[in-house]
Amino acid sequence: MEGYGDAIRSVYIAHAGQAAAFNAGVAAANGEVLFFLDADDLCAPERVERIMGVFSEVDACAETAALVFHPQRFCDRSGKETGKRFPPRLVRIEAYRRGTREESFRAGELSVISTPTEAVRFLQDKHYLPFLTAATSGLALTRPLADRLFPLPTTGITICADSFVSLGALLEGAVILYNEELSRFRMHSKNRYMRRRKRPHADRFFNERDAYLNRLAARHGIAEGILRLD
Repeated sequence: MEGYGDAIRSVYIAHAGQAAAFNAGVAAANGEVLFFLDADDLCAPERVERIMGVFSEVDACAETAALVFHPQRFCDRSGKETGKRFPPRLVRIEAYRRGTREESFRAGELSVISTPTEAVRFLQDKHYLPFLTAATSGLALTRPLADRLFPLPTTGITICADSFVSLGALLEGAVILYNEELSRFRMHSKNRYMRRRKRPHADRFFNERDAYLNRLAARHGIAEGILRLD
């Protein structure tokens, strides 16, 4: 990292899990847009430029709470593509609420997937929130949205902290799809996501996530305790 000089500012914390790392990075960042990248994923060189162009096109930087995501291509440990991508299906939240599980979007298409009004309507109707975005390395959000979502709870949140961000963003900002694969999601035997079903603290994780999302839902007048996640 030192080889990049002043171009990169490193923030070091004691190992405490992904949520704690997210919190430290968001607190230290001073830009209008925050990009996320997992240590074992691969990022396209043009990713930042393309996504900043999206934010400029939708006029969603300094004053707007918004998250932009792009699909990710799965690859193996060597970086070879597996032929799969994440999310496996793209769909707007209103279409999902009506029973549609997949929609077609042109390559490079820009589409608003969800707004807070639509997310609240979905939550009131279905009593849970759907995961519609990419994972960590496919996410970028504006500072106003980050200020609404962070800090994340850290108890038991060693992995999958991106689900707090993706689901919370549905309630707190515009969620926008840019349909171009700009990162690779690396899957390998040491990837903790691959071993998530063996985690001994899964119940605590989901309890923490539900409690966090219920607090956000309460901002919209939705009583705590009705949120149920698939």
